[in-house]
Amino acid sequence: MCGKLRDVSKGVGDLDAVEIKPFIERLEEFTLQLLRQCEDNIEVKCLLHGNGKWKRVAWKRDMWVVAREVMEYKQKKFAADVNYQRVLRSVWMDGQPEWADKHGFFWAVLYFMYCVLVYGALQPLLAMIHIFYPCSPFANVIKSPKGSLIMHMFAYGVFVALILRNNLVSFYGSLTITTEGGIIIFWTAALLLGEILQAINLGFCKYISDFWNIVDILMLTTCLCVFILNNCYLCWYATDYTAYAFLDGLVACILTAICLRCMQYFFLHKALGSMLVTFVGMKKDVFYFFCIFITVVLSFSLGLYFLYTISIGDTNIFALLHSNIETLIWAIFGKESTEHLEIPSPTESYNDIYDLDDEIKTINMIYVNTGYILYGLFSLISLLILLNLCIAMMSDTYTKIQENIDVEWTFARTSIWMDFILGPVLPAPFNVFVTMGFIFGRINRCIMGVKKCCKGTDMEAEFQTCEDSMNYNTLLSNLIAKYFEERQENNDDGDIGKVCDDDPSALEKSSIEDETEF
Repeated sequence: MCGKLRDVSKGVGDLDAVEIKPFIERLEEFTLQLLRQCEDNIEVKCLLHGNGKWKRVAWKRDMWVVAREVMEYKQKKFAADVNYQRVLRSVWMDGQPEWADKHGFFWAVLYFMYCVLVYGALQPLLAMIHIFYPCSPFANVIKSPKGSLIMHMFAYGVFVALILRNNLVSFYGSLTITTEGGIIIFWTAALLLGEILQAINLGFCKYISDFWNIVDILMLTTCLCVFILNNCYLCWYATDYTAYAFLDGLVACILTAICLRCMQYFFLHKALGSMLVTFVGMKKDVFYFFCIFITVVLSFSLGLYFLYTISIGDTNIFALLHSNIETLIWAIFGKESTEHLEIPSPTESYNDIYDLDDEIKTINMIYVNTGYILYGLFSLISLLILLNLCIAMMSDTYTKIQENIDVEWTFARTSIWMDFILGPVLPAPFNVFVTMGFIFGRINRCIMGVKKCCKGTDMEAEFQTCEDSMNYNTLLSNLIAKYFEERQENNDDGDIGKVCDDDPSALEKSSIEDETEF
């Protein structure tokens, strides 16, 4: 409800939004107090699932209904509450060794070796066991959400290594469809399938509401097209090296984006996650700065382009528009080009037009001084004013973020937890086999009427039955009643305290009257 009201406030006028904001804050505080009224993890789970009568087998999209809405509508204080975090952390660490949470260098090294062995080296074997024998005890080793994250990281690293190893152009001139190229195409298709399954799980509208999901889809689609063209089309047109160069540029950009996308896992670490939250929080300041800076660069580029094109033609970097823009942009990073502001002696055609042999130096001085003035004004505006303004804005944003950095980081970490709690167990390319097995299994059960005996697919998950089949509506009513009882007690204590402050003898008189009545 808080999130829906927040969405409504965005579509109304500023005055109406200001009036709605206090009500939203009070409602958020009320929901937070309801969460804090829960006495144990069972009540918290019931509240976060939005259903106390948990089925034995349920679709993952039906799990954690309230918890998903908390993340969708960015209820950060609710997500950062200790009760919320305690329950999700228990789910996150489910299936991990008991010593995985121990601190110290020895335990850290031991857990690292465990992850490399189990989630790295044995990942193909355990993945096959999970696909064909999902009820096996060995398959339960990789069903942990944290284990799923580590497997996705290993799979991503192997995918990047394959891209680096695959040679787009052979130095010996032999162009063939390599085995590595086919593996990369299959792996990219599997990654794209993972995004499609995530869109099905979340819902298409919710999926595209996240900007980074759109980036992932575009990045993987482009990558798939590039490798298909590289391994199929260009093998038939081996002499088209221009196309190879273009594809090399695309692969370089995609590889950079893939590596930068892995920075999201920094949110799992307290220090790195807090720094990354601050970095992401400054994106608006940087965007506004570049909007103004690009406008300033284009303005001065047009002026210098007009000046030096008339004076000396196209023999100077300031006489070409593209080089003019490039020069001014690099000037902000300290690369000076003042030597190009000088103008050589006019040509004979220039003298024929103006016939000013005695005023050549004066004309040169006018053009040169005008160029220096424009270049100086650009340096003054961009380096002295805009750059310092951007630094001041970023400092102000940094101060605001640091005031609530723990809540912001906890929310970002919880978002990653929820992605892997609700997401598929196996990473690419094994998710292709899981999806195919799930589809064929559903068709077989529909045709043959075979009942499913156990869990195991990435599309389904199993709940543990709650004691007494706790009802969500009953729990919510109890929490609301407890909240108002606690609030009434606090108000009564506040009234007594206020009376005692006003008249210390009033409490003594009240107690004597109570004893007399008793």
